[in-house]
Amino acid sequence: MKKEIRLLLKNLNGRISPEDRIWIEEWINKTPENKAFYNKLKELKAAGTDLHTLQNLDVESAWEEVLAKVEDRKAVIPLQTSRRKSFYRYAAVAAVAGICILLNFYYQPFASDFDSSSTVNSLSVETGDGKVEFIKTESTKQLFNSAGEAIASQNADTLIYKPIFNSDAITYNTLNVPNGKMFTLKLGDGSSIRLNAGSRITYPIAFKRGEKRLITLRGEAYFNVSKREDQPFVINTQGVNVEVLGTSFNVNSYTENAEVTVALVEGSVKMYNEKSTQNPSVYLKPNQLGSFNIKAGSLQVADANIWEHIAWLEGRLIIREATFTEILQKLERKYNVTIINKNTSIKTDQFNASFDVETIDEVLEAFALDAPFKFTRTDTLITITNK
Repeated sequence: MKKEIRLLLKNLNGRISPEDRIWIEEWINKTPENKAFYNKLKELKAAGTDLHTLQNLDVESAWEEVLAKVEDRKAVIPLQTSRRKSFYRYAAVAAVAGICILLNFYYQPFASDFDSSSTVNSLSVETGDGKVEFIKTESTKQLFNSAGEAIASQNADTLIYKPIFNSDAITYNTLNVPNGKMFTLKLGDGSSIRLNAGSRITYPIAFKRGEKRLITLRGEAYFNVSKREDQPFVINTQGVNVEVLGTSFNVNSYTENAEVTVALVEGSVKMYNEKSTQNPSVYLKPNQLGSFNIKAGSLQVADANIWEHIAWLEGRLIIREATFTEILQKLERKYNVTIINKNTSIKTDQFNASFDVETIDEVLEAFALDAPFKFTRTDTLITITNK
């Protein structure tokens, strides 16, 4: 935990290397508990706390103490096999919660009204100095660096960075696009990125000539990369890298997916896994789909109907041989709702469908024609039950 704390603090203070940033982004997004812990640190920083003092806090001991209490509890509570997984998840939540409570007690004088969870559910930019800038698409906004210089301007659903090169130090910002939203990011090198709902991207606000343009992504985005021969554009996501010089392609890398897919529209793309010794890289041609199996670490290429993979840019939802559970995840992102499925009989049933202007109620009604379920809705909460 000491290593994570050290890198988290460096990340919040904008003094982290691109390689360490990739590692810590992986750690943050690995579990909801890790993300909650990171958000707690951001809350403390937003309240004006000097986070370097955290390095003197014995977090490791606190973690072990909470885990010991959980082990004691496991010894006296009998577990059924079907509940074992959920209980261990609860234990992990309790452990992180214990550390967060300790941090909150330690810094009680610095408490504020800052809502650390709001970055997940809001359109926002986390700047290199640890600040969070919230974006409203119905208005305009400017972003500034630590020196007070304007570096980007936002209008409606687009954020445009100024073309800055030969920067002494590379500073990264992180754009969070919540469920129910789509947003366009234009980098200082001229590259344009359209992000789908429930996506998160970390990117440099300025570039050094001759060095790689390094990006990290969680979620889905369509890239139109500006060609620069001396600066490969590299996207790191869930263990695989996507490298280009200049091209148009779609990357789908939601954390619940078993695969990361890259759909190439034009140009050429290289996908590679630095940790793999067998088939470590593949090259894509237009109208091909590259797939990276996250668990196996394997790469594959196949011809594909690329339009199905980029239809979301036009607001369409294309479903091909997806299970009902996978479909509900897509619907939650697109419509910004929470869906509770109590009908376990259809969780693994597969469907094909296409939607564009339909409401969430109309979409579910369409599926209910072929599947034995009914649903009720209260605001953004939908419950599916047996018919």
